[in-house]
Amino acid sequence: MKKILTAVLFIIFSISCYAAQSTMPPASEEPENNYQTVVVLDPGHGGGEWGASAGAMQEKNINLKIALLVKKKLEASGNSLKVIITRKDDTFVNVKDRVGIANNSKADFFVCIHSDNLPQENIKGYAVYHFYSPFPAQGNGELVVKWDDVQKKHMGQSAKAAESISKYLSASLIPESKNTASSGNDILPLASRGVRKTRSYCLNGADMPAVLIETGNINNKDDASALKDDKVLNSIAYHIKEGILAYLRVK
Repeated sequence: MKKILTAVLFIIFSISCYAAQSTMPPASEEPENNYQTVVVLDPGHGGGEWGASAGAMQEKNINLKIALLVKKKLEASGNSLKVIITRKDDTFVNVKDRVGIANNSKADFFVCIHSDNLPQENIKGYAVYHFYSPFPAQGNGELVVKWDDVQKKHMGQSAKAAESISKYLSASLIPESKNTASSGNDILPLASRGVRKTRSYCLNGADMPAVLIETGNINNKDDASALKDDKVLNSIAYHIKEGILAYLRVK
């Protein structure tokens, strides 16, 4: 009787184990979360379109240097980020194609990088812009949304993103090479002109949160001097990177 009972229990146990195993995927087939947050960086101008200029300084080159540095820093941050750049060299890409790259890649965040050439030489510093329009989107549920209306549904998040990047641009950061704060913290030698609203064509077709960073006024001698310095450009990229990551963590 004991042998029969033992055999029955063994059969029940074996069936239970098989049933459990049959509902579990093999280890190699475990579902994976391959989702990557996609950030598109857009260094303004390029090719024959110089943007702002002062003497030998050309905005297109400053924008590209900063964007490439931000890309490198984001990719090295250890986060699950896919970073796309709209131009990798001195080539011209029109605005709709730049925004199209972001939309087609289903980006989570679009960052345009520019430098100002304000006629007032006394105005200095960086500013972070987000799209704003007081007018509601047109169309009433139409499948095709007008270019000028696409960004409107993202205005709230774009404003938050602009605040985050502006905050980190003006912050005293621990140097990239150190893990603790010190008297040598990383502070940009540029003034802050804060967060501002815009209806820039660079942003209004973007179907995701988007910001436009003006890194300084090339027409101001102090800003121009700073933007010629590769160490300053590296520091600007570091602060932008931290602002992007901070926004993505809390959005």
